[in-house]
Amino acid sequence: MSVSERMNVAAQAAAQRGDGANAWGQTAKSDLASNGVGEFKSKVHDALFERLGMRLFEAKNEDEMQSLVVAEITA
Repeated sequence: MSVSERMNVAAQAAAQRGDGANAWGQTAKSDLASNGVGEFKSKVHDALFERLGMRLFEAKNEDEMQSLVVAEITA
């Protein structure tokens, strides 16, 4: 299960419990923007795409794509 899928499952569970999952999601997004993590994440994404290029599209599944990314950042 991907990170985004796990986050969606957690948000749905929180909504069922009445924990205000929507407020949690909005807060998390605002925190990312306000502390620069979102900008950093975008730069890392762009750099990885530049380095890996079309190899990302050749991956057959998420595990293979993750292996490509991990190999690239640990090299």
